[in-house]
Amino acid sequence: MRFLFCTIIRMTRLALAASRVQVTLPMSRSPSLPSQTAAGTGDAGVGVDGGGCGIGLARIPTPVANPQQPSHITEFKERLLQSLQFGPSPPSVALYTVENDRCVMHCSALTTDHIASGFENSSIHVWPLSPPDRTATRGSAHPHSPPAQDDAARHIALCGHQGPVYGTSFSAGGRYLVSGGEDGCVRLWDVHRGTCVVCYKGHVYPVWDLVFSPVDVYFASASYDRTARLWSTDLVYPVRIFAGHTAGVDAVAFHPNGNYLATGSSDHTCRLWDVQNGRCMRLMEGGKSAVNCLSFSPNGKFLASGGDNGVVCLWDLGSGSLVKEMRGHTSAITALVYSPDSTMLASSCHGNLIRVCNTRISVASPGSDGDLVCSHSTPDTVITSLHFTHRNRLVAIGASQHI
Repeated sequence: MRFLFCTIIRMTRLALAASRVQVTLPMSRSPSLPSQTAAGTGDAGVGVDGGGCGIGLARIPTPVANPQQPSHITEFKERLLQSLQFGPSPPSVALYTVENDRCVMHCSALTTDHIASGFENSSIHVWPLSPPDRTATRGSAHPHSPPAQDDAARHIALCGHQGPVYGTSFSAGGRYLVSGGEDGCVRLWDVHRGTCVVCYKGHVYPVWDLVFSPVDVYFASASYDRTARLWSTDLVYPVRIFAGHTAGVDAVAFHPNGNYLATGSSDHTCRLWDVQNGRCMRLMEGGKSAVNCLSFSPNGKFLASGGDNGVVCLWDLGSGSLVKEMRGHTSAITALVYSPDSTMLASSCHGNLIRVCNTRISVASPGSDGDLVCSHSTPDTVITSLHFTHRNRLVAIGASQHI
């Protein structure tokens, strides 16, 4: 059956990383070793214990720099100190724009193989991503290639919700997708088969956000009914119910170790919950607006929250205190994500702007823009999700405003 509307995805490379410091250390020649021969031939071989006529593997000396060229070592130290002082290099940014002339896109999710988006007309559309170009030179290929024309024609439409879809999240393996919306139901989809596996019922009001745990068996949902719930894929009822907020829960995120769950609410607070016993471990107060999105630092020390007032707050999980308020956005924050090394934080807003900030400087310096690494404008595109790769690339997914 043909779909009533056609969706096109286009990818735009916004910017490339700035110049990086490249240092080449002088290497001395490695010590020559006797050739290794087969045992039993009577010739001396290289033994692990250092016996015989050969040199043992445990005794191989470490190569050292050439003492006749100390200037190279000095130059390396100076450049290293400069790189630590000025922070990380700006990431390159790739933008996927979903153009649709029939309905509004509320949410999106990304995995290595697919892009999924939830729409106002209660449908979820999943597009396969083409594999990276293996003929490209090393380091130039992007980890997520734009969908080809045949891929756009093979996109999957998942139907089952009875209202707009507000949240989607892929499992770590990318095969399963969870979704939630205005009908209060949470659905688990098999992306490979294009079918709904389970429909979870428990929330009595709309579900705003969903996230899979680092352990694929569990996922969490946030709802307007002032609760967040922990689900297991093999059970139809919630495993834990996290209650304590005085207003609707708008955002939810798992700690990198999977043992803690963070929730953000319209009551201007964030809470950290223990998944094992369901207790609230931290109450983070001090925000001045509703919390729209959350992101944990990969090192597990900080939590970032984005509010309706365009301010990004950094929280210290050890004490539960507010460490820094990062300003620069002029409208509500729509997405947050930390870089894999926890040194940068990317944020987007309804004002069609992406900001990347240095979290090291943000924690230490009081300036409002002193932590800014780079910023990118996304004309006519509202960003719904951000994703960092391990190659210092930031992938953004958004919807065109031409409706």
